[in-house]
Amino acid sequence: MNITATCNFWMNSSAMKALLGLSASCFAKLNNDESESCIGILLATFVSHTPHFDWVVARLGGCFPLKVISKILQCGLKAFSGNFNNTLDSEVGILGYLSMAHERDLNIALREMFEAVLYPKTQGSLTPNLHTIPYLIHLSRMSEILLQPIINVFLDTFKETLIPNLVYQSMHFPSNYNVREIFILLTDLATQVGHNGIRVILTLARMAETYSWCHELLEHILLKLEMNVLDDRKCPLLTNLTNEASQKILWASCRSDNAVEHQTVVRLILLISSRAPYIYHYTIAELLTTRADTCPNGMGALARILGGTLGTQEYPTVDPGLEISLEAISIANKRRTAEDYAQNVTILRNLQHLVAFEKSGESVHLKGQPMSGAIQRNASKLLSILFNLINQIVPETESGTPFKFEEKSSEPVEKKPKKDADFMMKEKQRIAEAVKEQIHLIVTLLDDLDIGAKDSLLGMAEILNLAQMTVKYFFWNLTESDSIARCRAMNKCFSLLTKQCSCRKAARTAALRDLLDGALFTYRNLFGAHPNPPPKTNVVRDESLMSLNSETEIQCDRQQDISACRSDWEWFEDRDKGNWLPTVGDSEAPPGCNYGMLPG
Repeated sequence: MNITATCNFWMNSSAMKALLGLSASCFAKLNNDESESCIGILLATFVSHTPHFDWVVARLGGCFPLKVISKILQCGLKAFSGNFNNTLDSEVGILGYLSMAHERDLNIALREMFEAVLYPKTQGSLTPNLHTIPYLIHLSRMSEILLQPIINVFLDTFKETLIPNLVYQSMHFPSNYNVREIFILLTDLATQVGHNGIRVILTLARMAETYSWCHELLEHILLKLEMNVLDDRKCPLLTNLTNEASQKILWASCRSDNAVEHQTVVRLILLISSRAPYIYHYTIAELLTTRADTCPNGMGALARILGGTLGTQEYPTVDPGLEISLEAISIANKRRTAEDYAQNVTILRNLQHLVAFEKSGESVHLKGQPMSGAIQRNASKLLSILFNLINQIVPETESGTPFKFEEKSSEPVEKKPKKDADFMMKEKQRIAEAVKEQIHLIVTLLDDLDIGAKDSLLGMAEILNLAQMTVKYFFWNLTESDSIARCRAMNKCFSLLTKQCSCRKAARTAALRDLLDGALFTYRNLFGAHPNPPPKTNVVRDESLMSLNSETEIQCDRQQDISACRSDWEWFEDRDKGNWLPTVGDSEAPPGCNYGMLPG
Protein backbone atom coordinates (compact mmCIF):
# COMPACT_ATOMS: atom_id res chain seq x y z
CA MET A 1 0.00 0.00 0.00
CA ASN A 2 1.49 3.37 -1.02
CA ILE A 3 1.51 6.51 1.10
CA THR A 4 -1.59 8.02 -0.51
CA ALA A 5 -3.64 4.89 0.12
CA THR A 6 -2.31 4.61 3.68
CA CYS A 7 -3.24 8.25 4.41
CA ASN A 8 -6.75 7.73 3.10
CA PHE A 9 -7.09 4.58 5.19
CA TRP A 10 -6.04 6.22 8.48
CA MET A 11 -7.97 9.43 7.82
CA ASN A 12 -11.20 7.41 7.85
CA SER A 13 -10.70 7.17 11.62
CA SER A 14 -12.18 10.22 13.33
CA ALA A 15 -9.77 9.89 16.28
CA MET A 16 -6.68 9.84 14.03
CA LYS A 17 -8.08 12.67 11.96
CA ALA A 18 -8.60 14.80 15.07
CA LEU A 19 -5.11 13.97 16.38
CA LEU A 20 -3.44 15.00 13.13
CA GLY A 21 -5.49 18.18 13.00
CA LEU A 22 -4.43 19.07 16.54
CA SER A 23 -0.78 18.36 15.67
CA ALA A 24 -0.98 20.60 12.61
CA SER A 25 -2.47 23.41 14.72
CA CYS A 26 0.40 23.09 17.18
CA PHE A 27 2.99 23.17 14.42
CA ALA A 28 1.49 26.40 13.13
CA LYS A 29 2.24 28.08 16.50
CA LEU A 30 5.94 27.16 16.51
CA ASN A 31 8.69 29.67 15.78
CA ASN A 32 11.71 28.96 13.58
CA ASP A 33 13.92 27.31 16.21
CA GLU A 34 11.08 25.26 17.63
CA SER A 35 10.04 24.07 14.17
CA GLU A 36 13.62 22.93 13.45
CA SER A 37 13.64 20.90 16.66
CA CYS A 38 10.21 19.45 15.92
CA ILE A 39 11.22 18.47 12.38
CA GLY A 40 14.34 16.80 13.77
CA ILE A 41 12.27 14.70 16.18
CA LEU A 42 9.77 13.87 13.41
CA LEU A 43 12.50 12.72 11.03
CA ALA A 44 14.28 10.75 13.76
CA THR A 45 11.03 8.90 14.41
CA PHE A 46 10.63 8.41 10.67
CA VAL A 47 14.11 6.83 10.39
CA SER A 48 13.45 4.53 13.35
CA HIS A 49 9.98 3.37 12.33
CA THR A 50 10.07 3.44 8.52
CA PRO A 51 7.99 2.49 6.55
CA HIS A 52 5.13 2.48 9.10
CA PHE A 53 5.60 6.15 9.99
CA ASP A 54 6.04 7.43 6.41
CA TRP A 55 2.45 8.53 5.95
CA VAL A 56 2.57 10.65 9.13
CA VAL A 57 5.65 12.53 7.92
CA ALA A 58 4.04 13.05 4.50
CA ARG A 59 0.82 14.30 6.08
CA LEU A 60 2.36 16.63 8.65
CA GLY A 61 5.14 17.73 6.31
CA GLY A 62 2.64 19.96 4.54
CA CYS A 63 2.76 22.32 7.52
CA PHE A 64 6.31 23.40 6.58
CA PRO A 65 6.90 21.75 3.18
CA LEU A 66 10.19 23.43 2.20
CA LYS A 67 11.98 22.41 5.38
CA VAL A 68 10.61 18.88 5.35
CA ILE A 69 11.42 18.36 1.67
CA SER A 70 14.97 19.66 2.14
CA LYS A 71 15.51 17.41 5.16
CA ILE A 72 14.09 14.37 3.39
CA LEU A 73 16.39 15.00 0.40
CA GLN A 74 19.39 15.22 2.70
CA CYS A 75 18.36 12.07 4.56
CA GLY A 76 18.05 10.24 1.26
CA LEU A 77 21.47 11.50 0.12
CA LYS A 78 23.05 10.30 3.36
CA ALA A 79 21.40 6.88 3.05
CA PHE A 80 22.40 6.62 -0.62
CA SER A 81 26.03 7.48 0.13
CA GLY A 82 26.15 4.75 2.77
CA ASN A 83 24.48 2.12 0.59
CA PHE A 84 24.35 2.74 -3.17
CA ASN A 85 21.89 -0.13 -3.64
CA ASN A 86 19.37 1.42 -1.26
CA THR A 87 16.06 1.87 -3.09
CA LEU A 88 14.98 4.79 -0.84
CA ASP A 89 11.33 3.79 -1.15
CA SER A 90 10.26 5.81 1.89
CA GLU A 91 12.00 9.02 0.80
CA VAL A 92 10.68 8.68 -2.73
CA GLY A 93 7.14 8.10 -1.48
CA ILE A 94 7.19 11.11 0.86
CA LEU A 95 8.69 13.43 -1.77
CA GLY A 96 6.20 12.25 -4.38
CA TYR A 97 3.28 12.86 -1.99
CA LEU A 98 4.48 16.36 -1.04
CA SER A 99 5.33 17.35 -4.64
CA MET A 100 1.70 17.04 -5.73
CA ALA A 101 0.69 20.01 -3.54
CA HIS A 102 4.05 21.73 -3.01
CA GLU A 103 5.87 21.55 -6.33
CA ARG A 104 7.35 25.04 -5.92
CA ASP A 105 8.98 24.09 -2.61
CA LEU A 106 10.37 20.92 -4.19
CA ASN A 107 11.92 22.97 -7.01
CA ILE A 108 13.55 25.33 -4.50
CA ALA A 109 15.03 22.44 -2.54
CA LEU A 110 16.32 20.77 -5.72
CA ARG A 111 17.85 24.04 -6.91
CA GLU A 112 19.74 24.36 -3.64
CA MET A 113 21.14 20.86 -4.08
CA PHE A 114 22.21 21.48 -7.69
CA GLU A 115 23.83 24.81 -6.87
CA ALA A 116 25.72 23.23 -3.97
CA VAL A 117 27.29 20.63 -6.25
CA LEU A 118 27.61 22.61 -9.49
CA TYR A 119 28.73 25.92 -7.96
CA PRO A 120 30.78 24.94 -4.88
CA LYS A 121 32.16 27.84 -2.88
CA THR A 122 35.35 26.00 -1.92
CA GLN A 123 37.02 22.80 -2.97
CA GLY A 124 36.55 21.37 0.52
CA SER A 125 32.79 21.75 0.43
CA LEU A 126 32.62 19.71 -2.80
CA THR A 127 33.71 16.39 -1.30
CA PRO A 128 30.57 15.56 0.74
CA ASN A 129 28.36 16.29 -2.28
CA LEU A 130 30.09 14.17 -4.92
CA HIS A 131 27.24 11.66 -4.90
CA THR A 132 24.50 14.27 -5.40
CA ILE A 133 24.21 13.79 -9.18
CA PRO A 134 23.93 9.96 -9.07
CA TYR A 135 21.53 10.31 -6.13
CA LEU A 136 19.21 12.59 -8.12
CA ILE A 137 19.48 10.24 -11.11
CA HIS A 138 18.44 7.43 -8.78
CA LEU A 139 15.42 9.42 -7.58
CA SER A 140 14.42 10.10 -11.20
CA ARG A 141 14.60 6.40 -11.99
CA MET A 142 12.52 5.50 -8.93
CA SER A 143 9.70 8.00 -9.53
CA GLU A 144 8.30 9.56 -12.70
CA ILE A 145 6.74 12.24 -10.49
CA LEU A 146 10.19 13.39 -9.39
CA LEU A 147 11.76 12.99 -12.85
CA GLN A 148 10.11 16.04 -14.38
CA PRO A 149 10.97 18.61 -11.64
CA ILE A 150 14.55 17.32 -11.45
CA ILE A 151 14.96 17.74 -15.23
CA ASN A 152 13.39 21.21 -15.18
CA VAL A 153 15.61 22.49 -12.37
CA PHE A 154 18.73 20.99 -13.94
CA LEU A 155 18.05 22.69 -17.29
CA ASP A 156 17.52 26.03 -15.55
CA THR A 157 20.80 25.84 -13.62
CA PHE A 158 22.99 24.11 -16.20
CA LYS A 159 25.63 25.92 -18.27
CA GLU A 160 28.10 24.44 -20.71
CA THR A 161 30.97 25.80 -18.62
CA LEU A 162 30.00 23.30 -15.90
CA ILE A 163 30.97 20.30 -18.04
CA PRO A 164 34.54 20.02 -16.63
CA ASN A 165 33.12 20.00 -13.11
CA LEU A 166 30.69 17.21 -14.01
CA VAL A 167 33.48 15.22 -15.66
CA TYR A 168 35.53 15.54 -12.49
CA GLN A 169 32.63 14.38 -10.33
CA SER A 170 31.96 11.40 -12.60
CA MET A 171 35.33 9.99 -11.54
CA HIS A 172 33.98 9.72 -8.00
CA PHE A 173 30.61 8.19 -8.85
CA PRO A 174 29.59 5.03 -6.96
CA SER A 175 31.16 1.80 -8.12
CA ASN A 176 27.84 0.45 -9.43
CA TYR A 177 27.43 3.55 -11.68
CA ASN A 178 29.79 2.72 -14.53
CA VAL A 179 29.71 4.59 -17.83
CA ARG A 180 27.74 1.97 -19.78
CA GLU A 181 25.01 1.73 -17.14
CA ILE A 182 24.82 5.51 -16.95
CA PHE A 183 24.23 5.70 -20.72
CA ILE A 184 21.45 3.13 -20.59
CA LEU A 185 19.86 4.78 -17.56
CA LEU A 186 20.01 8.31 -18.99
CA THR A 187 18.61 7.09 -22.31
CA ASP A 188 15.58 5.58 -20.58
CA LEU A 189 15.10 8.70 -18.46
CA ALA A 190 15.35 11.05 -21.45
CA THR A 191 12.62 9.20 -23.35
CA GLN A 192 10.35 9.50 -20.30
CA VAL A 193 10.58 13.29 -20.09
CA GLY A 194 7.16 14.77 -20.84
CA HIS A 195 8.11 18.45 -20.59
CA ASN A 196 11.21 20.28 -21.83
CA GLY A 197 12.24 17.13 -23.66
CA ILE A 198 13.23 19.11 -26.75
CA ARG A 199 15.57 21.22 -24.60
CA VAL A 200 17.31 18.09 -23.37
CA ILE A 201 17.86 16.82 -26.92
CA LEU A 202 19.07 20.16 -28.28
CA THR A 203 21.42 20.71 -25.33
CA LEU A 204 23.11 17.40 -26.09
CA ALA A 205 23.22 18.19 -29.81
CA ARG A 206 24.92 21.56 -29.28
CA MET A 207 27.62 19.98 -27.12
CA ALA A 208 28.10 16.90 -29.30
CA GLU A 209 30.79 18.48 -31.48
CA THR A 210 32.92 19.22 -28.40
CA TYR A 211 32.21 16.17 -26.25
CA SER A 212 32.04 12.75 -27.87
CA TRP A 213 30.09 11.23 -24.98
CA CYS A 214 27.28 13.74 -25.62
CA HIS A 215 27.15 12.58 -29.23
CA GLU A 216 27.03 8.94 -28.13
CA LEU A 217 24.27 9.61 -25.60
CA LEU A 218 22.31 11.56 -28.21
CA GLU A 219 22.59 8.67 -30.67
CA HIS A 220 21.34 6.24 -28.02
CA ILE A 221 18.29 8.44 -27.38
CA LEU A 222 17.47 8.79 -31.08
CA LEU A 223 17.75 5.04 -31.62
CA LYS A 224 15.45 4.49 -28.64
CA LEU A 225 12.91 6.87 -30.16
CA GLU A 226 13.10 5.08 -33.51
CA MET A 227 12.39 1.76 -31.83
CA ASN A 228 9.38 3.26 -30.05
CA VAL A 229 8.05 4.59 -33.35
CA LEU A 230 8.58 1.34 -35.24
CA ASP A 231 7.04 -0.72 -32.43
CA ASP A 232 4.21 1.82 -32.02
CA ARG A 233 4.85 2.23 -28.29
CA LYS A 234 3.86 5.23 -26.22
CA CYS A 235 6.69 7.61 -25.40
CA PRO A 236 6.31 10.83 -23.35
CA LEU A 237 9.19 12.48 -25.21
CA LEU A 238 7.54 11.90 -28.61
CA THR A 239 4.29 13.27 -27.22
CA ASN A 240 6.12 16.37 -26.01
CA LEU A 241 7.67 16.91 -29.43
CA THR A 242 4.24 17.16 -31.08
CA ASN A 243 3.03 20.21 -29.14
CA GLU A 244 3.08 23.66 -30.69
CA ALA A 245 5.92 25.09 -28.60
CA SER A 246 8.23 22.19 -29.47
CA GLN A 247 7.36 22.50 -33.17
CA LYS A 248 8.49 26.15 -33.22
CA ILE A 249 11.77 25.19 -31.54
CA LEU A 250 12.29 22.42 -34.09
CA TRP A 251 11.63 24.76 -37.02
CA ALA A 252 14.05 27.34 -35.64
CA SER A 253 16.75 24.68 -35.15
CA CYS A 254 16.34 23.54 -38.78
CA ARG A 255 18.09 26.80 -39.70
CA SER A 256 20.93 26.28 -37.20
CA ASP A 257 24.56 26.44 -38.31
CA ASN A 258 25.44 23.63 -35.88
CA ALA A 259 25.65 20.52 -38.06
CA VAL A 260 24.75 18.02 -35.32
CA GLU A 261 21.82 20.11 -34.10
CA HIS A 262 20.60 20.54 -37.69
CA GLN A 263 20.73 16.80 -38.43
CA THR A 264 19.20 15.87 -35.07
CA VAL A 265 16.20 18.14 -35.60
CA VAL A 266 15.61 16.73 -39.09
CA ARG A 267 15.64 13.19 -37.69
CA LEU A 268 13.20 14.18 -34.95
CA ILE A 269 10.79 15.78 -37.43
CA LEU A 270 10.86 12.69 -39.62
CA LEU A 271 10.25 10.49 -36.58
CA ILE A 272 7.24 12.36 -35.24
CA SER A 273 5.79 12.87 -38.73
CA SER A 274 5.00 9.18 -38.99
CA ARG A 275 2.70 9.59 -35.97
CA ALA A 276 1.50 13.14 -36.62
CA PRO A 277 1.43 13.78 -40.41
CA TYR A 278 0.24 17.36 -39.94
CA ILE A 279 3.65 18.23 -38.47
CA TYR A 280 5.28 17.05 -41.70
CA HIS A 281 2.97 19.23 -43.78
CA TYR A 282 3.34 22.36 -41.65
CA THR A 283 7.12 21.87 -41.52
CA ILE A 284 7.25 21.94 -45.33
CA ALA A 285 5.14 25.10 -45.41
CA GLU A 286 7.29 26.74 -42.72
CA LEU A 287 10.64 25.92 -44.32
CA LEU A 288 9.43 27.18 -47.70
CA THR A 289 9.29 30.66 -46.16
CA THR A 290 13.04 30.53 -45.39
CA ARG A 291 15.25 32.70 -47.55
CA ALA A 292 17.85 30.48 -49.16
CA ASP A 293 20.39 33.30 -49.59
CA THR A 294 20.52 34.19 -45.89
CA CYS A 295 19.80 30.75 -44.42
CA PRO A 296 20.79 27.89 -46.74
CA ASN A 297 20.51 25.33 -43.93
CA GLY A 298 16.73 25.71 -43.95
CA MET A 299 16.52 24.61 -47.58
CA GLY A 300 18.92 21.76 -46.86
CA ALA A 301 16.66 20.56 -44.07
CA LEU A 302 13.63 20.80 -46.37
CA ALA A 303 15.35 18.75 -49.07
CA ARG A 304 16.16 16.07 -46.51
CA ILE A 305 12.64 16.06 -45.06
CA LEU A 306 11.03 15.72 -48.50
CA GLY A 307 12.84 12.43 -49.00
CA GLY A 308 11.10 10.72 -46.05
CA THR A 309 12.73 8.20 -43.74
CA LEU A 310 12.58 4.89 -41.94
CA GLY A 311 11.77 2.93 -45.09
CA THR A 312 8.10 2.86 -44.13
CA GLN A 313 5.54 2.47 -46.88
CA GLU A 314 2.89 4.64 -45.24
CA TYR A 315 4.48 8.05 -44.96
CA PRO A 316 2.89 11.52 -45.33
CA THR A 317 2.77 12.97 -48.83
CA VAL A 318 4.12 16.35 -49.86
CA ASP A 319 0.87 17.59 -51.44
CA PRO A 320 -0.86 18.92 -48.28
CA GLY A 321 2.26 20.89 -47.33
CA LEU A 322 2.40 22.49 -50.78
CA GLU A 323 -1.33 23.24 -50.62
CA ILE A 324 -0.80 25.11 -47.33
CA SER A 325 1.89 27.25 -48.97
CA LEU A 326 -0.20 27.99 -52.07
CA GLU A 327 -3.17 28.92 -49.90
CA ALA A 328 -0.92 31.26 -47.90
CA ILE A 329 0.18 32.91 -51.16
CA SER A 330 -3.43 33.44 -52.24
CA ILE A 331 -4.37 34.99 -48.90
CA ALA A 332 -1.28 37.20 -48.82
CA ASN A 333 -1.97 38.50 -52.33
CA LYS A 334 -5.39 39.65 -51.18
CA ARG A 335 -3.88 41.64 -48.29
CA ARG A 336 -1.52 43.39 -50.71
CA THR A 337 1.22 44.41 -48.27
CA ALA A 338 4.91 44.56 -49.10
CA GLU A 339 5.81 42.00 -46.43
CA ASP A 340 3.25 39.51 -47.69
CA TYR A 341 4.38 39.91 -51.28
CA ALA A 342 8.03 39.48 -50.23
CA GLN A 343 7.17 36.23 -48.44
CA ASN A 344 5.31 34.98 -51.51
CA VAL A 345 8.37 35.67 -53.64
CA THR A 346 10.49 33.69 -51.18
CA ILE A 347 8.13 30.70 -51.33
CA LEU A 348 8.00 30.67 -55.13
CA ARG A 349 11.76 31.11 -55.43
CA ASN A 350 12.32 28.18 -53.07
CA LEU A 351 9.95 26.04 -55.13
CA GLN A 352 11.93 26.90 -58.24
CA HIS A 353 15.21 26.00 -56.50
CA LEU A 354 13.79 22.66 -55.34
CA VAL A 355 12.53 21.78 -58.82
CA ALA A 356 15.93 22.59 -60.32
CA PHE A 357 17.66 20.61 -57.56
CA GLU A 358 15.42 17.61 -58.22
CA LYS A 359 16.12 17.74 -61.95
CA SER A 360 19.87 17.86 -61.36
CA GLY A 361 19.78 14.51 -59.53
CA GLU A 362 22.47 15.60 -57.06
CA SER A 363 20.49 14.64 -53.95
CA VAL A 364 19.75 11.01 -53.15
CA HIS A 365 16.76 12.12 -51.08
CA LEU A 366 15.06 13.82 -54.05
CA LYS A 367 15.41 11.12 -56.68
CA GLY A 368 11.66 10.58 -56.69
CA GLN A 369 11.13 14.33 -57.38
CA PRO A 370 8.45 14.70 -54.68
CA MET A 371 8.08 18.47 -54.97
CA SER A 372 7.88 18.46 -58.78
CA GLY A 373 5.15 15.84 -58.65
CA ALA A 374 3.26 17.78 -55.99
CA ILE A 375 3.39 20.99 -58.06
CA GLN A 376 2.11 19.18 -61.14
CA ARG A 377 -0.78 17.72 -59.15
CA ASN A 378 -1.61 21.19 -57.77
CA ALA A 379 -1.06 23.05 -61.04
CA SER A 380 -4.66 24.30 -61.05
CA LYS A 381 -4.08 26.21 -57.79
CA LEU A 382 -0.87 27.67 -59.19
CA LEU A 383 -2.78 28.82 -62.27
CA SER A 384 -5.41 30.42 -60.05
CA ILE A 385 -2.70 32.46 -58.33
CA LEU A 386 -1.26 33.48 -61.71
CA PHE A 387 -4.73 34.46 -62.96
CA ASN A 388 -5.31 36.73 -59.95
CA LEU A 389 -1.89 38.33 -60.32
CA ILE A 390 -2.34 38.99 -64.03
CA ASN A 391 -5.72 40.56 -63.30
CA GLN A 392 -3.88 43.08 -61.10
CA ILE A 393 -1.90 44.12 -64.17
CA VAL A 394 -3.70 46.95 -65.96
CA PRO A 395 -2.18 47.59 -69.43
CA GLU A 396 -1.29 51.23 -70.08
CA THR A 397 -1.98 51.50 -73.79
CA GLU A 398 -1.07 55.20 -73.89
CA SER A 399 2.30 55.12 -72.13
CA GLY A 400 3.21 51.50 -72.80
CA THR A 401 4.29 50.84 -69.20
CA PRO A 402 3.93 47.25 -67.92
CA PHE A 403 1.19 47.90 -65.41
CA LYS A 404 -0.03 50.16 -62.66
CA PHE A 405 -0.80 48.80 -59.22
CA GLU A 406 -4.20 49.62 -57.81
CA GLU A 407 -3.94 50.80 -54.21
CA LYS A 408 -6.62 50.22 -51.63
CA SER A 409 -5.97 53.59 -49.97
CA SER A 410 -8.67 56.12 -50.81
CA GLU A 411 -6.53 59.12 -49.77
CA PRO A 412 -4.63 60.63 -52.71
CA VAL A 413 -0.87 60.75 -52.40
CA GLU A 414 -0.77 64.52 -53.02
CA LYS A 415 -2.76 65.24 -49.82
CA LYS A 416 -0.39 63.25 -47.61
CA PRO A 417 2.69 64.73 -45.91
CA LYS A 418 5.86 64.66 -47.96
CA LYS A 419 7.52 61.95 -45.87
CA ASP A 420 4.41 59.78 -46.00
CA ALA A 421 4.08 60.37 -49.73
CA ASP A 422 7.69 59.34 -50.33
CA PHE A 423 7.21 56.28 -48.18
CA MET A 424 4.04 55.32 -50.03
CA MET A 425 5.76 55.72 -53.39
CA LYS A 426 8.65 53.48 -52.29
CA GLU A 427 6.21 50.98 -50.85
CA LYS A 428 4.25 51.01 -54.08
CA GLN A 429 7.42 50.32 -56.06
CA ARG A 430 8.33 47.43 -53.76
CA ILE A 431 4.89 45.93 -54.18
CA ALA A 432 5.01 46.34 -57.96
CA GLU A 433 8.41 44.63 -58.15
CA ALA A 434 7.19 41.80 -55.92
CA VAL A 435 4.09 41.23 -58.08
CA LYS A 436 6.25 41.27 -61.19
CA GLU A 437 8.69 38.74 -59.74
CA GLN A 438 5.86 36.46 -58.61
CA ILE A 439 4.50 36.30 -62.15
CA HIS A 440 7.92 35.52 -63.62
CA LEU A 441 8.57 32.81 -61.03
CA ILE A 442 5.21 31.10 -61.62
CA VAL A 443 5.73 31.14 -65.39
CA THR A 444 9.21 29.68 -64.89
CA LEU A 445 7.75 26.87 -62.78
CA LEU A 446 5.12 26.13 -65.43
CA ASP A 447 7.79 26.01 -68.12
CA ASP A 448 10.28 23.89 -66.15
CA LEU A 449 7.64 21.29 -65.24
CA ASP A 450 6.10 21.17 -68.76
CA ILE A 451 2.68 22.05 -67.38
CA GLY A 452 0.28 22.28 -70.30
CA ALA A 453 2.18 19.77 -72.45
CA LYS A 454 0.79 16.52 -73.84
CA ASP A 455 1.17 14.56 -70.60
CA SER A 456 -0.14 17.35 -68.39
CA LEU A 457 -2.77 16.61 -65.74
CA LEU A 458 -4.77 19.76 -66.54
CA GLY A 459 -8.27 19.69 -68.01
CA MET A 460 -9.25 21.38 -71.26
CA ALA A 461 -10.74 24.43 -69.51
CA GLU A 462 -7.52 24.96 -67.57
CA ILE A 463 -5.43 24.50 -70.72
CA LEU A 464 -7.44 27.21 -72.50
CA ASN A 465 -7.09 29.49 -69.49
CA LEU A 466 -3.34 28.87 -69.46
CA ALA A 467 -3.10 29.72 -73.17
CA GLN A 468 -4.91 33.02 -72.64
CA MET A 469 -2.72 33.93 -69.65
CA THR A 470 0.42 33.07 -71.63
CA VAL A 471 -0.66 35.50 -74.36
CA LYS A 472 -1.29 38.23 -71.76
CA TYR A 473 2.12 37.50 -70.29
CA PHE A 474 3.62 37.88 -73.77
CA PHE A 475 2.10 41.32 -74.40
CA TRP A 476 2.94 42.47 -70.88
CA ASN A 477 6.62 41.61 -71.36
CA LEU A 478 6.79 43.66 -74.56
CA THR A 479 6.91 46.73 -72.32
CA GLU A 480 9.91 45.43 -70.37
CA SER A 481 12.74 47.97 -70.56
CA ASP A 482 15.50 45.46 -69.82
CA SER A 483 16.30 43.72 -73.09
CA ILE A 484 17.82 40.64 -71.41
CA ALA A 485 14.80 40.13 -69.15
CA ARG A 486 12.47 40.73 -72.10
CA CYS A 487 14.27 38.16 -74.24
CA ARG A 488 14.22 35.62 -71.43
CA ALA A 489 10.47 36.14 -70.91
CA MET A 490 9.79 35.83 -74.65
CA ASN A 491 11.58 32.49 -74.75
CA LYS A 492 9.37 31.27 -71.90
CA CYS A 493 6.27 32.39 -73.80
CA PHE A 494 7.35 30.58 -76.97
CA SER A 495 8.16 27.44 -75.00
CA LEU A 496 4.81 27.43 -73.19
CA LEU A 497 2.77 28.15 -76.32
CA THR A 498 4.64 25.44 -78.23
CA LYS A 499 3.84 22.85 -75.56
CA GLN A 500 0.19 23.90 -75.34
CA CYS A 501 -0.57 24.29 -79.05
CA SER A 502 1.37 21.40 -80.53
CA CYS A 503 -1.05 18.78 -79.25
CA ARG A 504 -4.33 20.69 -78.76
CA LYS A 505 -6.24 22.45 -81.52
CA ALA A 506 -8.46 24.28 -79.05
CA ALA A 507 -5.47 25.79 -77.26
CA ARG A 508 -3.93 26.78 -80.59
CA THR A 509 -7.16 28.47 -81.70
CA ALA A 510 -7.53 30.37 -78.41
CA ALA A 511 -3.91 31.51 -78.47
CA LEU A 512 -4.07 32.71 -82.09
CA ARG A 513 -7.32 34.57 -81.50
CA ASP A 514 -5.94 36.38 -78.42
CA LEU A 515 -2.68 37.18 -80.20
CA LEU A 516 -4.52 38.76 -83.15
CA ASP A 517 -6.98 40.57 -80.91
CA GLY A 518 -4.20 41.99 -78.76
CA ALA A 519 -2.05 43.01 -81.72
CA LEU A 520 -4.93 44.70 -83.57
CA PHE A 521 -6.82 46.33 -80.72
CA THR A 522 -5.92 45.89 -77.04
CA TYR A 523 -2.15 46.37 -77.30
CA ARG A 524 -1.95 48.05 -80.71
CA ASN A 525 0.14 50.91 -79.30
CA LEU A 526 2.95 48.41 -78.71
CA PHE A 527 3.17 47.90 -82.48
CA GLY A 528 3.19 51.57 -83.52
CA ALA A 529 -0.55 52.27 -83.74
CA HIS A 530 -2.08 55.43 -82.32
CA PRO A 531 -3.25 54.58 -78.80
CA ASN A 532 -6.56 56.48 -79.07
CA PRO A 533 -7.51 57.21 -82.73
CA PRO A 534 -10.24 59.84 -83.21
CA PRO A 535 -13.62 58.24 -83.86
CA LYS A 536 -15.04 58.79 -87.34
CA THR A 537 -18.58 58.89 -86.04
CA ASN A 538 -20.26 59.76 -82.82
CA VAL A 539 -21.00 56.09 -82.21
CA VAL A 540 -18.33 54.38 -80.11
CA ARG A 541 -17.56 50.95 -81.56
CA ASP A 542 -16.77 47.92 -79.43
CA GLU A 543 -13.60 46.95 -81.27
CA SER A 544 -12.53 43.40 -80.65
CA LEU A 545 -11.78 40.43 -82.81
CA MET A 546 -14.77 38.46 -81.50
CA SER A 547 -17.25 41.25 -82.26
CA LEU A 548 -15.80 41.80 -85.73
CA ASN A 549 -16.04 38.09 -86.49
CA SER A 550 -19.68 38.09 -85.42
CA GLU A 551 -20.47 41.14 -87.57
CA THR A 552 -18.71 39.57 -90.55
CA GLU A 553 -20.70 36.35 -90.22
CA ILE A 554 -23.99 38.27 -90.06
CA GLN A 555 -23.11 40.31 -93.16
CA CYS A 556 -22.14 37.16 -95.08
CA ASP A 557 -25.44 35.50 -94.18
CA ARG A 558 -27.41 38.54 -95.38
CA GLN A 559 -25.47 38.63 -98.67
CA GLN A 560 -26.19 34.95 -99.30
CA ASP A 561 -29.92 35.47 -98.65
CA ILE A 562 -30.08 38.45 -101.03
CA SER A 563 -28.24 36.50 -103.76
CA ALA A 564 -30.64 33.61 -103.38
CA CYS A 565 -33.66 35.92 -103.68
CA ARG A 566 -32.29 37.53 -106.83
CA SER A 567 -31.72 34.15 -108.52
CA ASP A 568 -35.27 33.10 -107.63
CA TRP A 569 -36.72 36.26 -109.17
CA GLU A 570 -34.77 35.72 -112.38
CA TRP A 571 -36.15 32.16 -112.54
CA PHE A 572 -39.74 33.38 -112.40
CA GLU A 573 -39.07 35.92 -115.16
CA ASP A 574 -37.64 33.21 -117.43
CA ARG A 575 -40.65 30.98 -116.83
CA ASP A 576 -43.09 33.77 -117.71
CA LYS A 577 -41.20 34.42 -120.95
CA GLY A 578 -41.31 30.71 -121.83
CA ASN A 579 -37.56 30.27 -121.72
CA TRP A 580 -37.70 27.49 -119.15
CA LEU A 581 -38.87 23.98 -119.93
CA PRO A 582 -39.26 21.55 -117.04
CA THR A 583 -37.76 18.11 -117.40
CA VAL A 584 -38.45 14.83 -115.64
CA GLY A 585 -37.69 15.21 -111.95
CA ASP A 586 -37.80 19.05 -111.90
CA SER A 587 -40.09 20.77 -109.46
CA GLU A 588 -42.11 23.88 -109.99
CA ALA A 589 -39.43 26.01 -108.34
CA PRO A 590 -35.70 25.81 -107.74
CA PRO A 591 -34.68 23.81 -104.66
CA GLY A 592 -33.12 26.81 -102.92
CA CYS A 593 -36.08 29.11 -103.43
CA ASN A 594 -37.40 30.87 -100.32
CA TYR A 595 -40.77 32.39 -101.19
CA GLY A 596 -40.80 34.39 -98.00
CA MET A 597 -37.79 36.39 -99.22
CA LEU A 598 -39.31 37.31 -102.65
CA PRO A 599 -40.24 40.95 -103.19
CA GLY A 600 -43.95 41.67 -103.28
